[in-house]
Amino acid sequence: MTYQLSDSDKEEAKQLRRIANGEIDQEEAEALLIKLFPLRSIMYTQEDVEYVLSMVYRLPPGSIDTIMLAFPSQYCFSDYQED
Repeated sequence: MTYQLSDSDKEEAKQLRRIANGEIDQEEAEALLIKLFPLRSIMYTQEDVEYVLSMVYRLPPGSIDTIMLAFPSQYCFSDYQED
């Protein structure tokens, strides 16, 4: 069964693609990601976010990697942290 995107999901997916394509600056990207994956309500794991980006927003792996790199450091996604 495939998750059916609502109109707001489609708009969010469009904004996420803009992050992946480098069309949004880092500050705007972080604001969008914090809105979509708020730390207040749940502690998202790296796997949780990758799953949502892949299965809900239907983004390809390369786009997911780029988006994951745009998350603020407080998300602590170990595979995407700069050394």
